[in-house]
Amino acid sequence: MFYLVKTMRKFYFYLIGMLLTFAACSEETEITLPSKGEEEVKEIVSALEENDEISDFVEVLKTVNVTDLEEDELTVFAVRNSSAAMSRSAALDSTSVKRHIAKGRYGKVDLTDGKVLESISGESLYVTRTGEDIYINGVVIEGEAIQAGNSYVYVVPEVME
Repeated sequence: MFYLVKTMRKFYFYLIGMLLTFAACSEETEITLPSKGEEEVKEIVSALEENDEISDFVEVLKTVNVTDLEEDELTVFAVRNSSAAMSRSAALDSTSVKRHIAKGRYGKVDLTDGKVLESISGESLYVTRTGEDIYINGVVIEGEAIQAGNSYVYVVPEVME
């Protein structure tokens, strides 16, 4: 009889151990790492947060969903604050901000007349040059590139359509 009680105790301890093991394994939390694009956009936001000239653009950029973006080199055409409201009736929202981000890093020398860039939203961005002026979809680039992570940021006076 003592042997039977001892065996039953072992069985119960074994059973409780197995139940706890399965219960602990059933609630695994999957950890998803941010994409290269998400990391790069965070770098861009961090580099631009102190720039008051484009703070409205940066605030919208913070809300843009880029979880599927795998590019870690981007070219951003950030809209200057004072002109975001008066642009050609285009709104500064997450859709338009995605249009302002090109896949790949382009310095001014790379932005040659006739070049076509692809935005992260899949739209085409057309480069034209007139003398020293560079236009993206008809909107002039102002000033020099701002280095932000692996990317370049240019200021533009209005929302591109």
